[in-house]
Amino acid sequence: MYATSDRAKNQLATGELPPLANPIPELDQYDLILVGSPVWSGQPAVPVKQFLNQLTNFAGHLAPFYTDAGVAGNFEATFKEWAPQVTVLPGQEGSTQLKDWVKAVTSN
Repeated sequence: MYATSDRAKNQLATGELPPLANPIPELDQYDLILVGSPVWSGQPAVPVKQFLNQLTNFAGHLAPFYTDAGVAGNFEATFKEWAPQVTVLPGQEGSTQLKDWVKAVTSN
């Protein structure tokens, strides 16, 4: 866990983000994308930043959901900072009440 955290912090500091395993499909056909991530040192995992960087033409909404081993820290604020070009809806922490959250964000 600590080694992953150190590597992620270094990647963010240098801007040398890891490549995604698969190319992102055309997302312009969607109004809403749910983006899941673990919390790494109080923020989204570094591959999520790489994904968000590639959403240059997406004009819809994003809704983050996330898991953590303690506290979420600045996860949602950082997620919004990493995706300034889109509207970010309120996120959902953990798996409790996930069904209600999905219903709420998809009804917008």
